[in-house]
Amino acid sequence: MPSTLATPLPSFSSTYVDSDLKTWSITPRLSVKNTIFGAPSQILTGIDYNDAAVNQSRGAFKGLAATHIYDLSQQTLAGYWQQTIGLLPTTDFSYGARVQNTRLSARDRYDPAAPGCALFFGCDAQAMPLDQSETNYALHIGLEHRFNSVFSVFGRAARAFRTPNVEERVSSGPFAVPGDFRLKTQTSHDIEGGFRIKSGGFQLQTSVYNMDLQNEIHFHPALFYNTNLDPTRRSGLETAASYG
Repeated sequence: MPSTLATPLPSFSSTYVDSDLKTWSITPRLSVKNTIFGAPSQILTGIDYNDAAVNQSRGAFKGLAATHIYDLSQQTLAGYWQQTIGLLPTTDFSYGARVQNTRLSARDRYDPAAPGCALFFGCDAQAMPLDQSETNYALHIGLEHRFNSVFSVFGRAARAFRTPNVEERVSSGPFAVPGDFRLKTQTSHDIEGGFRIKSGGFQLQTSVYNMDLQNEIHFHPALFYNTNLDPTRRSGLETAASYG
């Protein structure tokens, strides 16, 4: 997925960006419906493999030598299991887990003699090379009870994560400060509870939630880089309605 970006005047890092992103994935999955001790069960399980590579050149103008050439490749391999069991005709219990390994290789080829750096003094520091492998996990548990065909209540608790993608890692620190592509994986612990109403084509869902996040990945639009935030808590009330 090639892309280019140019601005009229040099900035801290560069004014011209030529980026190429290549991704491919294999995601086989299996869905099984059966009974366990007489209770209906539905299982969804599978494997996800994703491969992403980005090559990005940053220089003063198109056709001039690049100040930075970033090469990053990232592979993720994950297995997951999600099962829903009908404890009663009106009550469903669900649980699940996901385990994922992420491998990253990142390099920055830096040319301080490139025109954008030498002529306009717009040199930002070379990013430190990084080879990294880490394993993360997610968990889920939930319960739903239907009082009748119209009204039901539900609750769930979960641990979730989000790994940075290769494009987020390219811009992972302020200009003029040595970078190292070392964005941390975002994690969260979530609790949610609420009710649903379904009647004909009308649907309404209201829930309250609390999220405790660690290392939330945040983009600074004014400074054009990504970083991890301090621990964050989000609580709120959501209501969604539809008819059709």
